[in-house]
Amino acid sequence: MTGLTRLTWHLMRLLFLAGSVAVILMMLHIGADVLSRALLGRPTVGMVETVTNYYMIAVCFLPLAFVQIEGAHLTVDSFTMALPPRALQVVTLFSLLVAAGISGLLTWHSALSALHKTRTGEYTDLSVIDFPLWPARWLLVAGYGTTFLTLCLQAILCLAGRPLSMTERAHG
Repeated sequence: MTGLTRLTWHLMRLLFLAGSVAVILMMLHIGADVLSRALLGRPTVGMVETVTNYYMIAVCFLPLAFVQIEGAHLTVDSFTMALPPRALQVVTLFSLLVAAGISGLLTWHSALSALHKTRTGEYTDLSVIDFPLWPARWLLVAGYGTTFLTLCLQAILCLAGRPLSMTERAHG
């Protein structure tokens, strides 16, 4: 199992890095647009579309699995703090399975939508070019899909009584 855990960890770090690069590119793109407006009196073509349809989606969805495997999602522990270890394990396993089911459905629906939009060549019409939108649909599939795999792996680790996050692994 450690090989699968290590592979998942590296995949999550890669997607987190891709999301981080998207933040930097978004910052540079918006900065270039601001400079273009200030110096040339006109915006750059497609800035709003690129930021909205590519950068923001990458920033929001690609790091999801990394945040999950790090145990960094917001949690409400007030109901589970007093549970004995065995009951806490059952509640954790149940929540992981529900979350995996939801993310699996989101992955499936996103994949169907991405396939359809890829086949039809979804785009938006800018004044000078047709700006393709369909590639960004696959970012959702990547984000949801890796989150689904991470949740499934964590459910297996929970059943085995092993730490679920990399932070727990390092400190526990």
